[in-house]
Amino acid sequence: LNGDLLKLGMTFNSAETKFLDFVVDQNIPNPFKEETQIRFKIPHSTFVNFKIADLSGKTILFSSIKLPGGWNKIKVDQSDLPGSGIYFYSIEFENQIHWKKMVITD
Repeated sequence: LNGDLLKLGMTFNSAETKFLDFVVDQNIPNPFKEETQIRFKIPHSTFVNFKIADLSGKTILFSSIKLPGGWNKIKVDQSDLPGSGIYFYSIEFENQIHWKKMVITD
């Protein structure tokens, strides 16, 4: 191995590690009836954008909040949403966005 190849490998691993520092778990429980929680990890304290959209892509709920680095939780109550059905939520950290699907039952 020459030095350039080793340096490329280290750069790739570093970028991969940075990406893995932003993690969004599936909401639990899913489907849910009354409330659900979304757990996610960000590498440092910063503002994150949280959004819930319906199947047509219309924003139902949006919040931008500063949170500490590490694991955080967002609680979603059924009363925050217009009714049962399928929704998509996203958490945006810096230039990365993770989307997940959640289902509300009657």
